[in-house]
Amino acid sequence: MKQEVDPLIRKYGTENPPPPSRYFTIANGPGHGNFHMVQKVFQGAFEFDILLSSGSAGQPLTSDVLSKEIKTTAQAFEDKFKEIYSPMKPFDSPKYLPFSKAMLSNLVGGIGYFYGDSIVDRSNAPEYDEEDEGFWEGTAEARARAKLLPSDPAELFTSIPSRPILPSRVPLG
Repeated sequence: MKQEVDPLIRKYGTENPPPPSRYFTIANGPGHGNFHMVQKVFQGAFEFDILLSSGSAGQPLTSDVLSKEIKTTAQAFEDKFKEIYSPMKPFDSPKYLPFSKAMLSNLVGGIGYFYGDSIVDRSNAPEYDEEDEGFWEGTAEARARAKLLPSDPAELFTSIPSRPILPSRVPLG
């Protein structure tokens, strides 16, 4: 990003810079590789769909089909939420529903299931106990001499709340 910012600072100076959207963009320089990025910069309200149509799909996914499915799924969530998580007094008024849904979403959004093998250091080196202030130097040495081996495939279930923050006092209405 520095190569995009430096020429703009030289051209405009720090007192009268162009808008941030000019700074924080990806240079349009096609190259070799198997990873491609597209960046769009918008001002004001906007929405767009990014669709991936698989060759094995029965029919192509269109914006209209996606919008219809989102609307249907959102309504199904509303109905199911009220049925299963029927809020109790004093939190049963409509003003608390957005907060309740956000809390559920943040909890469920962090659930992950993984299956596969891992590369593992089973040395149990004493440096990993982190018993002194310079432990990172010892752990770096232990990692350098570690004999990493593949593990047998295993399941991993994780549940980490996906909320960016949870203030201690959340306004509820």
